[in-house]
Amino acid sequence: MVSGGINEILRAVELILSKLLSELQSEDENDAEPKTKVRLIVPNGSCGGIIGKGGSTIRSFIEESQAGIKISPQNNNYYGLNDRLVTLTGTLDDNKCFNT
Repeated sequence: MVSGGINEILRAVELILSKLLSELQSEDENDAEPKTKVRLIVPNGSCGGIIGKGGSTIRSFIEESQAGIKISPQNNNYYGLNDRLVTLTGTLDDNKCFNT
């Protein structure tokens, strides 16, 4: 869990992803297209902004990043949480959302 002001959270996420990427790249140097998966727990109320009207925002994210982006259904909430799971997948080269 990362908490703080929005700028601090974004910086922390950037540092965490950068560290994960450097470790993945060193492990997968011989793999032409190493696959990466990141899962984020997002408040249910924020998922509408990610999805957008008729799915337009999430489609634009997918087109721009070339990443697979999936959001868990509302009825798959974890016990005691009103959050949803957002899963980002793709290759390191194509996955611009991992290259912050």
